Amino acid sequence: MFTIGIVRTTPESPSNQPLFNGIEAPLNAAKTAGIDLLLFDMTYFQERQALTFDYEKDIHRLPGMHGEEIADLHSRLRQENVPVGLGLFENDGGGIFSSYLIFDRDGTLKLKQKQGSRDWIKETANADYRKGLSYETIRFKERTLAFLPGEDVFCDEKLNALLDLDTIADYIICPANKERDDDELKQRSEIFATPLLWFTKKRTAFLRQGKQLPFDKSAGLDIVTPGNN
Repeated sequence: MFTIGIVRTTPESPSNQPLFNGIEAPLNAAKTAGIDLLLFDMTYFQERQALTFDYEKDIHRLPGMHGEEIADLHSRLRQENVPVGLGLFENDGGGIFSSYLIFDRDGTLKLKQKQGSRDWIKETANADYRKGLSYETIRFKERTLAFLPGEDVFCDEKLNALLDLDTIADYIICPANKERDDDELKQRSEIFATPLLWFTKKRTAFLRQGKQLPFDKSAGLDIVTPGNN
């Protein structure tokens, strides 16, 4: 059995806290519930980063993958032994990206999926606020997972790439940064043969070709068991 836990709790004073402060409580809940992969919504940590879209200000305070904050996260995750997914604004070689990161249970980075849609970028931002150009999948517990962060699942510009993912992924997981109504989610899921797991900080939807699939709730988590559907 393969279980995904989506964090439903809201961090306290998100804009005033160290980036990964408070991550232990959801990790402990995941261990208690026997979760195989713990996912934070796209904005859970991004709200603490609060982009200004002044490049010189943002670039010097955003984490890189080899920075101190990420090294500290590696260490915490290695101790907790829980695979985790989370969204961050990151400094990657001087470019600023909105990315969703998957860390394995030993704290190593398993996937960095850059957001391909531009909905998070202000129109006045300079060209160093960038979008991702391609998508990758990962194997996890004998399943192939694709991650579409932000508004990517609704990005018609990326439709051909999304349909390619549909042919190889067992599940398409969408940590979103914008609310959508049930009809929008239903209609979008109908173009995929693959089940779609979409979530924000407010709610979770699990669908296959327009049909809602069941999931459970426990201890501040939405718990999805893909193999049961």
